[in-house]
Amino acid sequence: MNTFRTLLLTALALACAAPALRAAQVSVSVVDASGQVLASGSADGQAAVVSVKLVRKYQPGDAIKIEGGPHLAIKLSAAGPEHIVYCPRNVFVFPVPVAQAAGPYNPAWFKGERHDISVRLPKVEELATPRNLAANAYDTLDSACFPHASASNYYTAKNPMPIFAPRNAIDGERRNDGHGGWPVQSWGPDRLGDLWFRLDFGRAVEIDKLAFTLRAQFPPVSRSDHDDVWQSAVIEFSDGSSEKVEFRKTGDRQEFPVARRTITWLKMTKIVLPASNKWAALTELEVWGREAPAKP
Repeated sequence: MNTFRTLLLTALALACAAPALRAAQVSVSVVDASGQVLASGSADGQAAVVSVKLVRKYQPGDAIKIEGGPHLAIKLSAAGPEHIVYCPRNVFVFPVPVAQAAGPYNPAWFKGERHDISVRLPKVEELATPRNLAANAYDTLDSACFPHASASNYYTAKNPMPIFAPRNAIDGERRNDGHGGWPVQSWGPDRLGDLWFRLDFGRAVEIDKLAFTLRAQFPPVSRSDHDDVWQSAVIEFSDGSSEKVEFRKTGDRQEFPVARRTITWLKMTKIVLPASNKWAALTELEVWGREAPAKP
C-alpha cells in the first residue's frame, strides 16, 4: 500500500508540475554532414509517436536531431532499446556512429540500407514508476541529454578507443566475459590512481539502489585471465553524502541498497585498484529510483 501511495503521489506531483510534458511538440530529423535534411517527422500531443524512416546507408557526419521534451522516450534504431532521457534544452543531436565510433554498438543498429527511428513523450505514470535511471544507450560526449556518463580517463592507446568510453557503462549491456567492441564494451580506464566515474541526471531524481556489473575476463567466467576487479569504491552524491561499496571477484551483478536520497549526480571515486595490478573495468552501472516529486 505504501508503495502504491508513493507512486500515486509522485505521479500527481509530476502531472501538476509539468503540464508542458503533456502538450509538447516533438520533431525528429536525420541530417547529413552539410546539414541537409534526409528524413523528418513531427507530432503534437502526449500520445503522439514520431516515426521516421531513412532508406539510405548512414554516412560519416550523419546525425539524428530531436527537438521536444524535456523528457523523451527515444529508440534510435529498430533493433535498439527504448530509453527515457531528459533533455533540458529540448534539443538532442546524436552523431550516428560509423567506422571506429561504431565499435561499442550492436552492428544491427546503424548498418544497412533501412533505418527506423521512433520518439515519443513518456507518460506521467512511466516517470513515477521505479526504473534504472542510469540507462542511456544513446549517451554522447555532449551532455545535452541525460543521463550522461563521464570519467577521469579511458584507455586510448595512441588514439581514442570508444570501446572503453564511459558511455559504455550505462548502455544496458551486461555481457562481461571479455574486452573490446560490442557485446563486451566497458568503461575501461588506464591502470592509474585517482580514478573516478561520474553520472549526471540533469535534474533531481530519487534513488535507493545501485548495481554494478564489473568486467570479469577471468576464470571461470572466461578462459582468459586478463582482469581482476576493484576492491572497493566510495560513491559520492550531490547532496553531500557518500557510501562505500566493497566488490566481490565475480562476474555476477552486485546490488547495493542505499539510503533513499534525492540527487542530481553521483560520482564513483576513491577506487581501490586490484592488488594483482591486472586490468579492471566497469561493464554496467545501474541506478534504481524514480523522478523526484516537484517541491511544493
